[in-house]
Amino acid sequence: MPLCSVSQPISFASFEGRGFLELTSNPLKSDSIAGLSFQTTSAEGLLLLSTFQGQPAAAAGDLGDFFSFSLVEGRLEFVFASGSDPGGDLNFGTEGRYNDGRLHTVVVVRKGERWGGR
Repeated sequence: MPLCSVSQPISFASFEGRGFLELTSNPLKSDSIAGLSFQTTSAEGLLLLSTFQGQPAAAAGDLGDFFSFSLVEGRLEFVFASGSDPGGDLNFGTEGRYNDGRLHTVVVVRKGERWGGR
């Protein structure tokens, strides 16, 4: 698989088949915003996965092990999970479908223990 190194910010990436882009991850702190824009006709797929495998344990107030955005039957699914605090896991999804070939932007906001999205 070809690899490339980019020294400037990436504002657009396009993939066919099993393509992916790997970037440095940062823990989702108690006051955070995570988002992305995407366009697809696929009903299933991982849009974003942020893991912290191999990094020191997250500081207090960080959401530890991973967060992800994916499409499941065309619906957006958000998972924020902490292996160090399984009771702190959060999983929610949308009712509408987003695999219509149009450009969509999704944003999730965390303020302490409160979550919101659009």
